[in-house]
Amino acid sequence: MNRPPQRRRANPRDVIARIAAPLALLAAFIAVIAVVSSSGGGGDRKASVGKLPHANGSAAKSSRPHRTHRRKTYRVKVGDNLSTIAENSGTPIARLTQLNPDLDPQALSPGQCVALSSPGDCR
Repeated sequence: MNRPPQRRRANPRDVIARIAAPLALLAAFIAVIAVVSSSGGGGDRKASVGKLPHANGSAAKSSRPHRTHRRKTYRVKVGDNLSTIAENSGTPIARLTQLNPDLDPQALSPGQCVALSSPGDCR
């Protein structure tokens, strides 16, 4: 009778050696992501807007025109809160509350106008 060949049992040391390198790479990647997210990450993104990385590590300007003016108002969307509006607009929360004295941060509603640069922008 022909018997199928028996599979050799894997040595635990071989299994560990085979998966150790990919796990180390994954751990390094997670560590880099954690450092980038804890450092705010957003500031770096704004600095590189309009630039595309090259293979040699340098950056060149893209063909997109540079935006020279900032928005004066923001319309609240579903799920927005004052913190996300401040972060996305680059305006500190304290400045938003100063510009919008009647604004209740706990009761933002979609479509509501939030002034970003001067108090009278939402009239």
